[in-house]
Amino acid sequence: MQRKEQILMTAVQLFNDKGYANVSLREIAREAGTTIGNLTYHFPKKEDLILTLLDTLHTKFILDIPKDKHRAELLSHLLNSFLTAEQNEKEHPFYYKNIYELTMCSEILAERNKIFQKDLYDYYIQIFTKLKKDGVLRKSVRSCDISSMAYMIVLSTAVWLQSNTPYSNELLPDIRISVSLCHMIQANISEEYEEEFEKLVKEKGLCFPN
Repeated sequence: MQRKEQILMTAVQLFNDKGYANVSLREIAREAGTTIGNLTYHFPKKEDLILTLLDTLHTKFILDIPKDKHRAELLSHLLNSFLTAEQNEKEHPFYYKNIYELTMCSEILAERNKIFQKDLYDYYIQIFTKLKKDGVLRKSVRSCDISSMAYMIVLSTAVWLQSNTPYSNELLPDIRISVSLCHMIQANISEEYEEEFEKLVKEKGLCFPN
């Protein structure tokens, strides 16, 4: 493993354990088994660690619609994107729990986050539009419905883990974000593809809890 990657992995672990604000560059260097000089050579500021992490999280999403995928394959691709978002949040909870505070402290991070959210929104618009054209979505689904679904996906994945959201409310049922998004979409699946959609949901372990 390269030194830069080791430093980043160590930083992520410490941020997850202690929170971003409670970790210093010196502590990261010590835990990574390197010097503060070597760390700052790769990451001059703590902000640079977060920006690198953000790039890593974003590149896990392939925001190009696969031209060779249609119908069931495209549905599977859509559901996989939910699982990717969920896995990102599971691996880096500190980032998603503190995304508001982090973006308030960094104009660069805030701008990159805004651009990614816009790209993600456009990505889901394209997927739903293609699914509608292929007959996977109901004929009654309108452009505003597609926009609403895309918006809700971006909104949900952005705020899911934050401390003041339903995710942290023990009075509410514990429902995975990927499962919740699947069932939001299910109502708009055409009758012809309902069985295929349910099959994909079961295969990927995205069934609603009993």
